[in-house]
Amino acid sequence: MKQISMFILAALVISTSAIADTHTQSEINAQIWLPFIQSYADGDGDLHASLYSKSIVRVNRGNVQTGDAYIERMRDYVNSLRARGGRAIAFRFSERSTNGDTAYETGVFRLMGNNGTAHYGQFEVIIRKENGRWKLTFDHDQPTDRAAWNDAEPMEPVLIPTDR
Repeated sequence: MKQISMFILAALVISTSAIADTHTQSEINAQIWLPFIQSYADGDGDLHASLYSKSIVRVNRGNVQTGDAYIERMRDYVNSLRARGGRAIAFRFSERSTNGDTAYETGVFRLMGNNGTAHYGQFEVIIRKENGRWKLTFDHDQPTDRAAWNDAEPMEPVLIPTDR
């Protein structure tokens, strides 16, 4: 009987943890990934800038950028997409781990050009909850290829735009 009770207790703990992770990932999807995709599609630099913590650290090809300077550069870049009709960006994830207020996520993204060409990259981010909202605090990516995209798991169909 004691073994059965311990098994039930362990199952409840695992189930509760899985539910909490699912809830946290749903929050992150709603507060980071969906707005990220929307900001690229609309060329909305203000929406995009709102996704970053003021303490953001961005690493790309040996270059480190931080804080407001990086946020403003991204705001300008995403705003520039508006004149070009926006861009479709989609994400597929390799790892999604969280402890409730900090998340580490890796995966692959696909950025579609207006001429139908696709560019692929591998990304790694750390996302933290600040004042009740999820914010990107670390961002790194590097180029990859279509094979990496094909090997990664889609997040949810709603996050893989098919109209662009």
